[in-house]
Parts: sequence; C-alpha cells; structure tokens
Amino acid sequence: CGITSRVVNPSSFTCANLGTSPVTVILSDQSGNSEFCFASVTVVDNTAPSITCPANIAVNTDAGQCGALVNFAASATDNCTLSSLVQTGGAASGTQFPVGLSTISYIATDQSGNTSTCSFTITVTDAQNPTAVCQNVTVSLDNTGNGATTAAAVNNGSSDACGIQSLALSKTSFNCGNVGA
Repeated sequence: CGITSRVVNPSSFTCANLGTSPVTVILSDQSGNSEFCFASVTVVDNTAPSITCPANIAVNTDAGQCGALVNFAASATDNCTLSSLVQTGGAASGTQFPVGLSTISYIATDQSGNTSTCSFTITVTDAQNPTAVCQNVTVSLDNTGNGATTAAAVNNGSSDACGIQSLALSKTSFNCGNVGA
C-alpha cells in the first residue's frame, strides 16, 4: 500500500558516537501498519584538524649575542577532539635561534588519527657592528726605505658576538714619505 514514513532513531550523531552505534528503523504504511528493525551505523571522523602557524618571523640578534631569543606558538582546533599539537622541527619557542634561517614545523593530530601540518621560518640577522680595538705599531723601514704591517699586528682584541670574519687596514705599506705618526 506504500510506505508513508521512515524513521531512524537516533538520526543524528556527534563525535561522542564515533564507532558503531545501534539504530532502530521504523517503517509505516498508508494503513497505519508499522514494522521496525535494528541496524548499526558506523560514525567516522574524516575531518583533519585545523592548524595555524605564526607568520614568518624576522628578527635581529640580541645585544651581545650571536642569536636571538624568539617566542612563538601554533594553535589547532578539531571538529571532535584534538589529541596533540607537536612541534616536529626546529628549536623550541623561548630558546635562542642562530643567525640565519630556521624552519619550524608543527603537526596536529585528532582522536581519529587525522593530521594537519604547518610550517614557518625564523630569520635572524646579525645587525650588530663588531667592536674594533686597535693598538699603535711601529713600522721599521728596510734598507730600500719600505716597510709594512698587518691588520693582525694592529688588532688589540677586536670582537664580535658572531666572530670576526676579517681584519683589514686602510694602509699596510709605508715608505720614507710616511716617517712619523
């Protein structure tokens, strides 16, 4: 005579119902007759967590240091339950990062094993000038009237937090025309 209604109870499911849930199906016809049966519904979470990393970070070295202390945090949410948010690459937030480029990665995992990842970079630039410390030197001229010195001889403990790459003098060769200070 034709089915007039189909009712499934329960008919909606949430993350609390993950796995197999029993349902009752009730069919009614035009004559008011009804019958029911039992079935199982498998509820699956296929939605990956939503993860957000900070924007790329660019900083200068901290005063007197060859690196910078950098703080950051990623965040994640999930339609069900977020199981973990783990940093998988790079140094931890709140630690000193070296000069150069560092890549930080995170992975978020939900209770169903779905994952999402994000990454960002931290660029630390050495913007501190080295400290030049010089000392006076005496250059003795040879029998041809020429003499020389080196940057190492004039250096008197110059320093830089990231190390001195090179030393140079504006003038290294001298002659009789340079006698005196």
